[in-house]
Amino acid sequence: MTAESNANPDLIHLDDRRVRLLLVPVLGIAIAGATGLYRGVQPLAPFFWIATAYFILVSFLIWEGNRQFWARLRGKPDWLDRPLLRLTLLGLTSFSWTVFASVTLLLIWQRLSGLPAPDWKTIETTTFVTVLSVAFIVHSYETAYLIRQRRRDRGAHFTLQQAKARAELAALNAQVDPHFVFNSLNTIIELNDENPALATEFTLTLAEVYRYVVLHGNRDLVSLAEEFAFLEKYASLLRTRFGDGIRLRAPAPAPHHKDLRVPPVSLQILLENAVKHNRFTDAAPIRIEVELKGRTVIVTNEKRPLSKPARGAGTGLTNLDQRCKLICGPGIEIRDGDETFAVVVPLL
Repeated sequence: MTAESNANPDLIHLDDRRVRLLLVPVLGIAIAGATGLYRGVQPLAPFFWIATAYFILVSFLIWEGNRQFWARLRGKPDWLDRPLLRLTLLGLTSFSWTVFASVTLLLIWQRLSGLPAPDWKTIETTTFVTVLSVAFIVHSYETAYLIRQRRRDRGAHFTLQQAKARAELAALNAQVDPHFVFNSLNTIIELNDENPALATEFTLTLAEVYRYVVLHGNRDLVSLAEEFAFLEKYASLLRTRFGDGIRLRAPAPAPHHKDLRVPPVSLQILLENAVKHNRFTDAAPIRIEVELKGRTVIVTNEKRPLSKPARGAGTGLTNLDQRCKLICGPGIEIRDGDETFAVVVPLL
């Protein structure tokens, strides 16, 4: 831990050595490989290792610059008091620095590697992917900061605020998980070559998913109409990644949905849980159904268990159950049958 971290405990999570030693180099190499910066150079060639060192340096400089911005913006303004202003400041500073540093360093690299003129398509694609990666990292660190802040303020006692923060982090596991990050980046890169319009649509939907969680994660309840709309956006991301392997059926929007309320991100957790723990293909899609019954919403999926259980099994359901008990009174009801798995979520 550095002297800077000792001076300000809030910066501890921004100075994590594991991030510098693992995530930063991995992202530098992965982005360079995915966007074609190596230009076919084989690992046995000395130039390959020179290029790798440079790409890691680029990743480190972008990370370090953003880290300094995040440190200076810590708590200014507070997430809970002015979330939109906080989100805008973070977005502008991270986006500006990432674009400037990425374009400048890539131009320098192309000059050093002997290109007669800048390859703007490669620079554009690499910068786009880098900005998206930074957005993932910013969101995960800000979420971690909120959780640590609440734990420090509330002590060791379990509170509603802590339950919501834990549930928010659990709901973001698929997005923050490195596998999801790289899969999303690969999806965007592939779509950018094959169907740029669809790549743009995927990116905008991904941004809307994150925006919903940031803006609604601190609320006790949202309208069922809002949650249904968010669920459809998340499902569209999954369809882009997995094709026709996922079949979701949900009620059509109705006026009375605005009068029913549910803890935010509840249905997304259940959809993500079904996808995470079951097998499916285009030829044999998994069917997931959402239905209203009285003052409850029921999410049911076919059971096709994986041969090896996914990590973190049950965490999302436990957090959702805690939130429902604290906010709604009754917790969730799990119906684990031979052929289907269903979760009943109470509504207010």
